[in-house]
Amino acid sequence: MDTLGDLVIYAKSKAEFLSKELGIEGIPSKATFARVLKENQLSLLEDVRLFFESAGAEELDAFQTAEKNAGRIEKRSCHKITDISWLKEHNWPGLRSVFTIERGVEVRGHFSKETSYYISSRDASAKKLMELAREHWKVESMHWLLDVTFSQDDSRLLCENANRTMNALRKFALAVHKNFLATYHLKSSIKAHMLSFLLNPDALMPILRFL
Repeated sequence: MDTLGDLVIYAKSKAEFLSKELGIEGIPSKATFARVLKENQLSLLEDVRLFFESAGAEELDAFQTAEKNAGRIEKRSCHKITDISWLKEHNWPGLRSVFTIERGVEVRGHFSKETSYYISSRDASAKKLMELAREHWKVESMHWLLDVTFSQDDSRLLCENANRTMNALRKFALAVHKNFLATYHLKSSIKAHMLSFLLNPDALMPILRFL
């Protein structure tokens, strides 16, 4: 069965990506490591990008999806390199798959497109690798919302327990307001919705009843 394992860890550095291969304590044996290639790994990124630009269909495994929601059309495609033996010179032990995700969005006649390149410690189909990437987008989206709404990245808490507690409370508040807005079809940002409650405590009653 083609699965991604019990845990997906998005590595922020080469050392973190290699931690599973090196047998570092605390890393689950079934964990899948993945990393978005960025400019700090320029040589690897350029080689991967060049390969995809020149690769033929027989050298790639592909999977595509299309979703339409409220006038917004989003198309995603995943292309995985079937043979990565040529990447050995980059010395990434444990590297077992390289793939790209292209996201095209059309909203009211306006088009946008972005391409991201990934490496992973799991060799899976293009369909499964796209699922892996979508989980990453969810995590990134959550982090972005927490920072925009609560300025989480500016937090000066030094105590680990305090950080964990505040992180849980922020996520709870985020989920409550997000579900409240969706349930009552309210057109407001989460941050603006929270601010309106801070300015008018009486407005808290509907959301407390919602809980």
